[in-house]
Amino acid sequence: MVSTIKLQAPAKINIHLRVLSKRSDGFHGLESIFQAVSLCDSISLTRTGTDNECKIDCPGFDLPPVNTISHAINLFREHTGIQTGLHLFLDKQIPSGAGLGGGSSDAATTLV
Repeated sequence: MVSTIKLQAPAKINIHLRVLSKRSDGFHGLESIFQAVSLCDSISLTRTGTDNECKIDCPGFDLPPVNTISHAINLFREHTGIQTGLHLFLDKQIPSGAGLGGGSSDAATTLV
């Protein structure tokens, strides 16, 4: 039986963003106030029969092999031991690189 879920990954607009000091992991802390907006990417996740498989289709975008979505899935697999194969279809509506949080929202939504 094919099991597919469809999710919406909302964009956000920063109202306030302050970069804090560098952390021990090399990243900087952030102080942020943001507002979610109605603009969304659509994500369809389908289970496949092949463990460890992760195929991401995003028409019109040339996603690199390692991206925020694949990274989130790999970390989830490492921490949970769940190796279910996935086929993800991403309908990208949030402009890339526009500061609207599309990549982060896509990764977080995938983990839901």
